[in-house]
Amino acid sequence: MYHSKFWKRFLKEATPWARDNIFWGTAVLVIPPIVVLLRNPAATLDWQTVKLTLILYGITFVLYF
Repeated sequence: MYHSKFWKRFLKEATPWARDNIFWGTAVLVIPPIVVLLRNPAATLDWQTVKLTLILYGITFVLYF
């Protein structure tokens, strides 16, 4: 009895938390390189790291749904 109530409440509270963390993590990853490129177009960025991180966030997002 207790366990079923616990898991229902846990999933109800954890789902929005996971969604928000995926969203804000992606925003924190994407916004700084855009700002750097706007301020200094000659800057070099590690695009492989950005690409890999976006892929990992995409996989996490798919698993979330």
